Amino acid sequence: MHRSVWISYCALAILLAASPQLSAQTSSADAAALGMINVKNLQATDPMQSVSARGDGKTDDTAAIQAAADLAAKRSQVMKPEGGSYLGSSPVIYFPAGKYVISDEIRFGPYTNIASDSRAIVEQKSGDKRCFVFENVYTISIRGIRFVGGTNQIWMGNKNVDSTMLDISECEFQLSGDYAILTQGTVSPNDQHMSANLMINRCKFIRPRKVLRNVCDYASLRDTWVTIHRDNFDGDSAAFMNTSGVLMFDNMIGVPVFGGFD
Repeated sequence: MHRSVWISYCALAILLAASPQLSAQTSSADAAALGMINVKNLQATDPMQSVSARGDGKTDDTAAIQAAADLAAKRSQVMKPEGGSYLGSSPVIYFPAGKYVISDEIRFGPYTNIASDSRAIVEQKSGDKRCFVFENVYTISIRGIRFVGGTNQIWMGNKNVDSTMLDISECEFQLSGDYAILTQGTVSPNDQHMSANLMINRCKFIRPRKVLRNVCDYASLRDTWVTIHRDNFDGDSAAFMNTSGVLMFDNMIGVPVFGGFD
């Protein structure tokens, strides 16, 4: 059954900027030619880089991934046409197949594109740290990353900047210690709010402590699976917390049955 649900200004306790498609065998040279930053070969983009990620599930890749994020921010082009709003173009940060271990938070710029066509895994080994952090976020696209561990696996915030666009697709979130995805806008006694459109499509949430805290004007989850389990869930809390704006669900499924009992 096709089902849509809209929620406005309430707490709910229920259970892409497009980027070029690359194969798992895409070479570093090919990625560089497409303007991408391959985290496993940063030297292909910038010969001055001294580190690259291994993605072998053992090496701590924090420094290399942060270097890729910094390089993408440095190479971003931003303009504000007269009478218009800001435009930003940033190279794709590309994750080839692998398991990337991190031990600290990775911080990205306001215009960020992240992609993996081989479902790369990012595991946060520090349980009290977030994974990907986007402060002063404006336009981002995250596609094909699988997150494990950490508190918030994607954290996004700004000071209520109009026309913010946040696109998360084909990602997976497992075993977060708090909301897997958390948004943060203006903070005052009467207003927690971000003028943003958050789109979460074709994703999977497996045993997160909580799923989403939304403060965006509009947020939607579509074609997405959610599994909540008592072993990693605060029983007196909400899997979804909508404190501002509209939160919409479309074609959702999960365990317990989404919107029902199991």
